[in-house]
Amino acid sequence: MYTKRNVVTISVVVLGLLTLTTGWGVLANDTLAPGNDYEKSIQWDPGWALDGTWIVVAPTPLGNMIFRNTYIAQDPQKTRFTGDVEQINWPPVLIDLYPDVERIKIAPAPVIRTGLNSYEGTMIEYFTKAGGPAAEEIVGIGVIHGSMEFVGPDSLEGQGTGAYYLAAQDTDGDGLPDEGQEPVLCVPWAYSATRLRTVAGCVPVLSSEEPSE
Repeated sequence: MYTKRNVVTISVVVLGLLTLTTGWGVLANDTLAPGNDYEKSIQWDPGWALDGTWIVVAPTPLGNMIFRNTYIAQDPQKTRFTGDVEQINWPPVLIDLYPDVERIKIAPAPVIRTGLNSYEGTMIEYFTKAGGPAAEEIVGIGVIHGSMEFVGPDSLEGQGTGAYYLAAQDTDGDGLPDEGQEPVLCVPWAYSATRLRTVAGCVPVLSSEEPSE
C-alpha cells in the first residue's frame, strides 16, 4: 500500500518528469480538432517541419532525463506523425513507485498537429524487470500526455502530465490500464527538444614525432 507520505515523496522527486516522450502522440482514431488553424494556415505558411530526429531533455530534481525522438509523417499533409522514442538515461525517479524496475521501454507514439507549429500526443511507457531466465515482467505502466510547440526552426518546448499505474491495474494483460482505473501517481512535467543536424567533423591532431624503427 502507498501512504500519503509515499505519494508526496514521489511527487517531489518526479516533478517536471517527462517521457513523451514524448515522443508524443494520441491514441488511435483521434482526428484534428475542428476549427484548428492548421488546415487554414498551411495554404499560406507550411510552418516548421517536425520530421527528423530530436534530442529531448526533461529536467527532474535528480538530474536531466535524455531521450532520442524520431518523428515520421504518416500522411502527405503532415497532420499525423509517429514518434519513435528511446530513453537514453534514467535518474532514479519513480523508484518508490517501481522499486524493482530494471528497464524502461516506450511504445511508438502517435502525434497529431493541432496548429501551425503545435502538436499534441500520448505515449506509453513500460517499466519492466527480469521475470526469469527468458522472461521480462511489466511492473508498471506510464501514460504520458502532452503538447509541444516550436519556439524556433530547430527547437521545441512542451508540457503535460504523466499518469503512472501498477501492473495489477492491467488485469486483462492488454498493455494498457483497465478502464476506470485511477493512476497511483499523476505528476506534471516539462521538456525541451533540439533537432539533430549534420555538422562538420573534427580534425584529428597527428603526432609530429617520427616513427621509431
